[in-house]
Amino acid sequence: MSTQKPTPVPPPSPLRFENGIAHPDLWLWDSWTTQLNGKTHLYSLALSRVDSAGHQVKESERNNYPFHIRHFVSSDEGMTWTDEGVFLEPKDIGDGAFARNVWSGSILARPEGGWVCGFTGVREVNALAPFLQTICLASSEDGTRLSTPPKSALSCPQRDYDEIRAAGYYLAEKDKIGAHDGEEGGPILAWRDPFILEDEQGKLEVFWSAKVSPARGAVAHATIVQTGDDFRIETLHPPMTLPDDETFTQAEVPKVYRDAKAGVYYLIISACDRLSETQPADEVTKKLRLYKAPSIRGPWISAFPEQDSVIPGTENLFGASIMNTDFDAGILRLIAPYTEYASADLQLTFPLPVDIQLPQQSADIAPKTDADVS
Repeated sequence: MSTQKPTPVPPPSPLRFENGIAHPDLWLWDSWTTQLNGKTHLYSLALSRVDSAGHQVKESERNNYPFHIRHFVSSDEGMTWTDEGVFLEPKDIGDGAFARNVWSGSILARPEGGWVCGFTGVREVNALAPFLQTICLASSEDGTRLSTPPKSALSCPQRDYDEIRAAGYYLAEKDKIGAHDGEEGGPILAWRDPFILEDEQGKLEVFWSAKVSPARGAVAHATIVQTGDDFRIETLHPPMTLPDDETFTQAEVPKVYRDAKAGVYYLIISACDRLSETQPADEVTKKLRLYKAPSIRGPWISAFPEQDSVIPGTENLFGASIMNTDFDAGILRLIAPYTEYASADLQLTFPLPVDIQLPQQSADIAPKTDADVS
């Protein structure tokens, strides 16, 4: 039996959301997007603002409840949105990879060959281990629901413990995986938020949040083979580290984008320096960071020469996605919800998209590489 508190899942709102998404029934956080046929599809984690007994759900108590993934659609590049309802909820099927909860992921829309969906599953263990995450992939015909929910995880820290450690990633001892109180002085397990990128040959490259030590965030990378609705890891690559990783403990919801003309890759992360789930809010910072590299594997450096990787003009935004790109003009259009640290009327809602101006390309000195990971 789940240790989560029951909560309703509101039906689609009839509202046409303008100037962002301030949903009257839902807390919203994290984001992932895809575009097809002139429409932008936005997905977000969501939770009812009231529980099954009608009591207000505090934003700080979200982890006590099961989330769902909400689907929104825009035909005008994020100026207005419609609520398309639930995309995915927790479900106890197969090996229970997402029996307790569903967390952030991504979606890849393809005109032919079907859509590919990634999400984080959370296993049901017990109250002391509420954060045992798994990486899940599945197919969808049109992005409204999964064609067939996966019966097993693509990657699971418990099941694939030895392989993950051998590839250079940090995991706590097996009996501490997913523990509520974190890992050896660091924050909770990081094995979540898969982002799917299709390369020029049609091969799937997937990236997700990981760690290389108890309090040092990194980005995981795996090459995936798809056969119909089945997915498997062909290669789990070594972790990708970031030049300023001493300033944060978790590199969350990573996403990679390619400027094919310039031969440059961009990586955006939501960086958090939390050490404990019980930390006061004023001890935790959340920032959006942007990096660039000459290859999909790095080495990554700040996208902003002569300054750190924090994206200007994105205060109180987290869980970002790049909706679209104009690399010739050096503009990335970003969408992200407000964090819980924003004002009460804004927290866990979406503002309008933000245009990020990239500096002109110039020669850069590469920072540390994967070989520097200890």
